Amino acid sequence: MSFFEQIRRRRLGAGLCAGAAAAWGALWLGAAAATAAGPWPDDHGDTPAEATWIAPGSAIRSTIAVDTDVDWLRFAAQPGVAYRIAVTADTLWDAVLELRAADGRSVLAVVDSSRSPLRTAATDSPTNSAPAVFYVGVSGFARFTTGVCEVVVAPLGTPAPGGGTLRPAPPRGLRVAPAAGPVIPAAGGN
Repeated sequence: MSFFEQIRRRRLGAGLCAGAAAAWGALWLGAAAATAAGPWPDDHGDTPAEATWIAPGSAIRSTIAVDTDVDWLRFAAQPGVAYRIAVTADTLWDAVLELRAADGRSVLAVVDSSRSPLRTAATDSPTNSAPAVFYVGVSGFARFTTGVCEVVVAPLGTPAPGGGTLRPAPPRGLRVAPAAGPVIPAAGGN
């Protein structure tokens, strides 16, 4: 057996042991105790109901610690204002952004940074006639990458960080998914 095969088997075995220990911990101690003491601390909620608040006009860092981690954020949208939500991959190989409506279930857009030269996934929120809450899910592409990324929520029509103004038209090279209704990604990309 090769050296690399031995390492792969040890990693697989360690992962199975850790998973079994977490499962038994959940049975004996309750799910909250088992996950709270997990080896990878979570920086943001794992569901829209547990989402971390982000103020429009600000940025927040997100760490995808394990492949299956999805960090959820939420922001309060003012009436008559559309927002640009952008996720820029730092050490995360490829970031995926999912925008959901106020109910936390209706998917408005899904976009990833796989073909963006800026390593950014972005979409615009719809304009509401009343205040609303939108949910933003951030994960690694195909749930197999880990790393750090930055999430920015900015009202359209405000000054952009590099100068100019954020408008509904995306900067060159930045793919923006429409947020007019449910978006189902096609096989092989958006």
